[in-house]
Amino acid sequence: MSLFSIAGLSWFLVFLPIVAMNPEKHAIFKANQYQLYLILLTLWGYDFRRQVKRLEWIMELTGKLGKPASAISFSDIQTAGGLSLMEVFGKHPGSSAQYFHVIFTWILFASAVVQIIRQMILLFIS
Repeated sequence: MSLFSIAGLSWFLVFLPIVAMNPEKHAIFKANQYQLYLILLTLWGYDFRRQVKRLEWIMELTGKLGKPASAISFSDIQTAGGLSLMEVFGKHPGSSAQYFHVIFTWILFASAVVQIIRQMILLFIS
């Protein structure tokens, strides 16, 4: 289940009988949800930008190699020097990629998870 699904479904938790929701708590919950959506949309936008760059590069590579995109292999990507474009959660050995995008992705991911946990605490514990 994606973080977007969890964030979206948490609105339904507000209506559970075990959740005591007063107007102040509801305002805090709503403000936290907006922060969560901002984090998730930033993460999604950053990933979308990477996906577009990857696909553009693969289309260029298919033209150079004369192969269909489905026939491009890991060794083709590595030989052409595009390994750094394929990284998302880790840095491959021998890649020229910087650590920024890996760190940025993990920070956004971790902060979204923390924000979801904060929301659950707000709903069920406080």
